[in-house]
Amino acid sequence: MKVKVSLSDVFYGETKTVKFRRNSICETCEGTGAKNGKVVTCRTCGGSGQQRYVQGQGFFKMVSVVTCKTCGGTGKIPVEQCPTCKGSGTVTISDSVSINIPKGAPDNVKIRFRGHGQSQNGRTGDLYVIISIADEPGITRRGNDIYMQQEISFPEAALGTELEMNLFRERITLKVPAGTQPGESLRIRGSGFPIMNSNSSGDLHVRIMVSVPKKLNAREKELI
Repeated sequence: MKVKVSLSDVFYGETKTVKFRRNSICETCEGTGAKNGKVVTCRTCGGSGQQRYVQGQGFFKMVSVVTCKTCGGTGKIPVEQCPTCKGSGTVTISDSVSINIPKGAPDNVKIRFRGHGQSQNGRTGDLYVIISIADEPGITRRGNDIYMQQEISFPEAALGTELEMNLFRERITLKVPAGTQPGESLRIRGSGFPIMNSNSSGDLHVRIMVSVPKKLNAREKELI
């Protein structure tokens, strides 16, 4: 099952609750599909739960073994069908799991939930949740590093400045050195995504976009 999450969810390691429907073992018959649990040996497979098919003639024969369609591989069939599940051994239920998204998790990471999968032949499998990370405008993730753009004025680029940027719920201070060129990238170490299963983080890379005025005032002319 795929679950869509945001970059912010991965940055902070949020918890998401997901609701879904699945097959569960029928409590009335305990998964046998039989009323009062009474079953007999399947006549089709003789109790093996498998059917053998032979193809070909003479020395050239192929034997294929498949799950018995009559008993579903159990080797048993109900004497009388369970009134709750109509002989299937399973009922459809509503279920939910709480997904603890690991901080810094990569896209399509798989998380296993034991006992929350589909039920068949008296057994319940596991649920695998695939974390799918949605894109976010203005933010690019490469590994654990974050890439963003910040527009500043011509005087700020020439003289240098210090400004604050928004990154999810964080306020990041960016120091722009004097003489910063258009398109130049500034790095803030440790402000990227947390590195999964560690105490370290990636870096934040900010590409500077300089807004050049069509008309220069006296101060801007002095800077040139």
